[in-house]
Amino acid sequence: MPKDPTPEPVAARVAAAMTVLPTLARQAGLDADGWTPTVLRSRKTDWTDGIVMRLSRGPASVILKHDAHPGRIASFRDEIDAARAAQAALPDDPEFRVPRILALHDGEAAVLLEDAQAEPMAAMLEGLPEADHLPLLQRAGAWLDRLHRARLGERRTFRPQATTKHLEGLVSRIERGEAVAVAQPDFLAAAQACLSQRARFAGLETIAAIPHGDFHLRNLLIGNAAWGIDFLPKQVQAVGQDIARFLVHYATFFAPFEDIRPGEVIPDRALQAFFRGYTLVGPEDPGVQFLMRHRILADWWRLSPDAETLNEIEAARLFGLRRLARIVFD
Repeated sequence: MPKDPTPEPVAARVAAAMTVLPTLARQAGLDADGWTPTVLRSRKTDWTDGIVMRLSRGPASVILKHDAHPGRIASFRDEIDAARAAQAALPDDPEFRVPRILALHDGEAAVLLEDAQAEPMAAMLEGLPEADHLPLLQRAGAWLDRLHRARLGERRTFRPQATTKHLEGLVSRIERGEAVAVAQPDFLAAAQACLSQRARFAGLETIAAIPHGDFHLRNLLIGNAAWGIDFLPKQVQAVGQDIARFLVHYATFFAPFEDIRPGEVIPDRALQAFFRGYTLVGPEDPGVQFLMRHRILADWWRLSPDAETLNEIEAARLFGLRRLARIVFD
């Protein structure tokens, strides 16, 4: 995550978001006046200028998401459609949920959502002893299991060719001087080691489903229920895609590295806890195993090639990914 933004841009984003509230409130059948905003997330990049707020009035609360970036309207609406489809897949489950969409703005990237009144799993893990991670990991696995079962694809042979072709192309670009990765020698060594392992997992059976698309520790909220948020529109794909993103995020920031066996991505206890909840496939699934290894490199490649420009969270991510790569690939 980026560092906390300065107050001035946040205040401007709050003001911009509040201008769309009357339209959204009217659509949702709510009074537009008297709501107090609390900023949950605010971020500006080249492709987004967004804010997420909890609006409270007495005992009532809703979530307002707004993105002022002029190029975001179409992709924002696609993401809301993905969330609506996921909510329809889990309509009546009291334990595993997706927030209801209360209103969607016609002309701006803005939506009003049911407030889950729950905390991101990433925040819950901060400061917890490892033993207390395990029930949360099991609950995360169970939520994802319900989503995948509700939108099941087919059994298929795991073929990582597209993934490995992209990685091979990236390695070639770096070697020709056309691209740069942060901590580049380590990245290249890890990428070559990952590519050398593809035959170990190719040709084995896995299962496909419509995925969450961006399943990580900030996009799962835990409270009286487990809630998935911030879906991306995706076609049916190997279930290992969602699982790998989530478990590598956990391993990068929260796993005790000394407990990870050489050649593995995550401590055995954590892996077993997740798969006590997720039972559609097991931890030996070829998609899970190969895509976890590839996810280390995918997350690494997304970082700025200049280590001096990384913020605190990005620097921590790089540190964790490099540690993981040494354990997994050396």
